[in-house]
Amino acid sequence: MSLDSPGGQAGEVLYQPDAHTLAFGIIEELAQQLSDGTLDLPSLPEIVIQVRNLLDRDDCSTAQVAQLISSEPILAGALLRYANSALYRRGGAETGSLVTAIARLGLQLVRRVCIEFSLQQLRNAQAFRDKQVLLAPEWARGRSVAALCHALARHTRRAQPDEMLTVGLVHNIGRIYMLSCDDVLASLDKAGQGLVDEWHPAVGRAIAEYWALPQAAVRAIGEQNSAADNAVDTAHAAEETQAVSDLLQLALLIATSDLIGDFDPASVAESPAAQRLGADARLLAAAHDEAEGMDELLAA
Repeated sequence: MSLDSPGGQAGEVLYQPDAHTLAFGIIEELAQQLSDGTLDLPSLPEIVIQVRNLLDRDDCSTAQVAQLISSEPILAGALLRYANSALYRRGGAETGSLVTAIARLGLQLVRRVCIEFSLQQLRNAQAFRDKQVLLAPEWARGRSVAALCHALARHTRRAQPDEMLTVGLVHNIGRIYMLSCDDVLASLDKAGQGLVDEWHPAVGRAIAEYWALPQAAVRAIGEQNSAADNAVDTAHAAEETQAVSDLLQLALLIATSDLIGDFDPASVAESPAAQRLGADARLLAAAHDEAEGMDELLAA
């Protein structure tokens, strides 16, 4: 596109980049910042870092974890909510004790609830809160994909369900981060949106690494676009690592079909990820139904 130069002679034109060029320039700069480690990524809350450090110690006890978490009422409340839910209570009495709640849930789930708490804090941060209308569908998609990841992991038994819940919760954190950036927002015409679609897994992978998530989760988040195209390098991936990527791919496929109201278990069962996981139509239908309950729990 060209414009008449306000200070030039008649007929002289001033070049102005089109929307795609502007959008690509913004994403190119972001990619460079990712490459050289200068991108300003969101940090984990201090309480989450403290809990993670404690959980990494060999002499960590349930009582110590409970004492530390009790200093953060929102995190403590989330753990009690999960411990008293139908999914984790399993016939036990309702409890108001963090020690009992943590013992019931296990330390792996405590790690995952800490990530959920981190996302909640991120959602409440000024830069993200100011764009809630734009970001609300992304937070909701994170919950629905997380619920599907959890249910699919339970039914296929190919990965830990609570670990897959974390993968699902943060799978689109790169998109959320990019959409919170004012310069990216300014480029969000059709071309800009396409570039966000293309680049958000790389940004999400950088955030997942920065948050020290397991390498299988980092890989799955970073390769989710490749997985959708069936371009995953399965030959060089450990079986468990590949399963995490496949479970995320499958959850994304089901979540996308749900958006347009055409989930067909038989059709999804023909996908490469479902084939590698041994997930038939009956399993997929059962996991789909189960995910609804977890989605409600995450939204509470």
